[in-house]
Amino acid sequence: MKWPGSSGTFTALDGVLGFRYWNNAIDLNLDLTGIADFSTLSNALGRNLEFSRSLAVARSGSIDWVAPVIGLRLRHQLTPNQEFWVRGDVGGFGFQSAFEWQAIGVYSYAWQYTGYQVAAVIGYRALGVNYTNPGNDNSINLVLHGPVIGVSVRF
Repeated sequence: MKWPGSSGTFTALDGVLGFRYWNNAIDLNLDLTGIADFSTLSNALGRNLEFSRSLAVARSGSIDWVAPVIGLRLRHQLTPNQEFWVRGDVGGFGFQSAFEWQAIGVYSYAWQYTGYQVAAVIGYRALGVNYTNPGNDNSINLVLHGPVIGVSVRF
């Protein structure tokens, strides 16, 4: 849906339907070494009392899945070169993840470059997921959020 505004402006509401691919990997390496030196006690007893222990642990793994998503995007073009949009979507629906969501707000400024529209993008994004793999003990329940800075190309 598109609503025209004053000259060069408009507001539009777009539907979003698609898939989100997740790939989570972790590598853990831990080395511990401990030495206890009882040299004062050793001299008194006439024996060498020194103990040392070491422990090494290495683990790694990855989880990946694909989940369907649906959502909405609301765009408002301020001028022919400036645009602001917000987008929200939800997904998972028990397909492979129980529930996931995303919310993002972006401001962009565009230029024409050799027939393409190139835009600088700045905004903020939050992305959450609740995933449990019934076949093993792998589960993820997290929310990631932070600034978004980038470039988009429209052709």
